[in-house]
Amino acid sequence: MTYKMEDVEDVQMNSKADKTCEETDPVPIMCLEGDGTNNQDKTCVRGSEEGATVPIKCHQTKFVQYIGLAGDLNYGCGDCPAGSEATCQECYGTTDESCNTEIEVTSPDYKCYDYEFKDKKFQMKKAMVTCKRLKDTAPKCNMPGKNSDSTNYENSGCGGCTEEQNTAMTCMDCGNVECNKAM
Repeated sequence: MTYKMEDVEDVQMNSKADKTCEETDPVPIMCLEGDGTNNQDKTCVRGSEEGATVPIKCHQTKFVQYIGLAGDLNYGCGDCPAGSEATCQECYGTTDESCNTEIEVTSPDYKCYDYEFKDKKFQMKKAMVTCKRLKDTAPKCNMPGKNSDSTNYENSGCGGCTEEQNTAMTCMDCGNVECNKAM
C-alpha cells in the first residue's frame, strides 16, 4: 500500500541522498535493529545507494524449532540479503511496531538420543544431541518408527514427527526429555 506524504506527520521533503521520503514512498515502518545484544526499534529509511526505496519489510535470523538459530543473530530493516533464505526470515512492517520481534529461546536446552542407519538397521548413537526451543514450546524427541528405513527417516532426534511420518509409522515421538531411547 502506498501513502501520500500528507498522511505522514513531521516528514521533511529532501533529496534521495538525505534518505528521506518522497511523495511516492510508502509510510516508513518500524523494525527491530541490532545483533541481539542491544536491539532497538527504529524507523526504516531509504538507503543511500542509487535506486534505493523505503523498506516495507523487516528481517531477522531464522530460528529452527528444536535446532536453534540458523546463523548469527541479526535484526534489521528491509528484505533478507540475497542468498540467505536458509538463515533469514522477513515480515511486512507496520508504522507502529516492529514485526521482527526478539526471538525468545527457552533455557535450559535439553537432550535427546539420535539414531543412524548402520548395518541395515537404525542404531542409537552414543552421543546425545542438544535441542533448543522457543519460549512456551514443550520439549519433544523422536526416533525411527517400525516402518522406517534410510530413505524415510532423517530426523536428528530433536522435535516431533510430522503427521505423515506418524501415520506411516516411519517416526515415533515423545514429549519428555531423553524419552526416545531404544527399547
